[in-house]
Formats: sequence, structure tokens, C-alpha cells
Amino acid sequence: MRIKFDFVTNSSTTSFVIWGVSLEQRELLENIKLMEIVFRQYENKGYNKKGLTFDEFVEEYKEGESSFYDFRDLVESLIYPLGLALSGGPDGDYFWVGGDVEKQKDEQTLGDYKTEIINKLKQIGITVNELYYICEAWRDG
Repeated sequence: MRIKFDFVTNSSTTSFVIWGVSLEQRELLENIKLMEIVFRQYENKGYNKKGLTFDEFVEEYKEGESSFYDFRDLVESLIYPLGLALSGGPDGDYFWVGGDVEKQKDEQTLGDYKTEIINKLKQIGITVNELYYICEAWRDG
């Protein structure tokens, strides 16, 4: 018999801890500023093979013709360079976005870190006045 003492790599449990906000899919798709930024990302990455206009792009996602997971991937590619974190939760109909609690600098106050996160969210069109401590975990199996 072998006893394993190292980290279990096949775990199906996921956890997520941030200072951030919870947004429904609908809120994201109705945020014109965010949609414009995501559309630019969509074009810059060469994904616009159909030659969609901005309005057609928005309509495809609102009508469910395109996968929301593809949209989420575009949002992720915008937020990670800013040092933000994102998770879609277990069901994928909403997601959490904000600053990883472990990324706060030692000399930084919590108030300053929250202000930094709020300013970074504004850069991608998400305007909020308050952040929440979001601690979620779920099992995928």
C-alpha cells in the first residue's frame, strides 16, 4: 500500500476568494462600455471571421447565438493583465470579478487596495462604488 503525502492534483473542488462584485450575465451584456471594449478585443484577436458589426456582435450574445463562455474568455483576456481575477461559478449564469485577496501588497491598506480594484474595473467598463468579500467554493464532481 502506498500513502500519498503530496498535493492531490485530481481534486474536483474549486475555490475563489476576492474583493469584488458579482455580476449576472445579463448585466454584462447590457453594459455598452464593456461590450465595446470586448468587441475591440474580439476584433484584435482575429475572431471576427463573420465581419460582424458591433450591434450584430452584441445581438449574437444577447440572443444566445454565441456561447457566453466565449464572451467570458474575452473578458478574462482583458482583466488578467490588470491583475484582476474572474470566475464563472459552478453554473456559469453569473460571475465574480475583482482583486485576489493575496495580491494586496504588505504596505497597502485595505481601503487603498479596494480603490485600486475599483479603478481597474472602471478601465474595462464596470463601474462600482463598493466591493464585497467573495469567498466561494464548489465541487465539480
